[in-house]
Amino acid sequence: MCGVVAYSGPAGDRGVFQRLCYQSCVRGVHSFGIAWHDRHGLHVHKGTNFAEVMAAVPQPLPCKIVFHNRYCTSGDWTDNTNNQPLLAHGGALAFNGTMDMGTKEEMERRYELLSNLGARNL
Repeated sequence: MCGVVAYSGPAGDRGVFQRLCYQSCVRGVHSFGIAWHDRHGLHVHKGTNFAEVMAAVPQPLPCKIVFHNRYCTSGDWTDNTNNQPLLAHGGALAFNGTMDMGTKEEMERRYELLSNLGARNL
């Protein structure tokens, strides 16, 4: 399973976007990535540490930004070339993977979300 959070709208406060990303992490805790577009072009930040990726979210929040979190099913999740957002032809792509049909609380317990992320204070 994986999670995707995307935003398109006026520039704003990154806090709401970061909290939505945190809530999405129940769908994957192995790797994280963001991509956004601004007047300087496309920017991508990926890593295996949620807090570090969230620190890279610009303030103010860009008008277009996407977040992806990965639950590893294949490919080495410590190699960022395997992690999303994927870059191709000047764009960035993020997509969802296998789903877990548990409730948010069930999935948090099952995947030990709070202890794995190390970012409880967003």
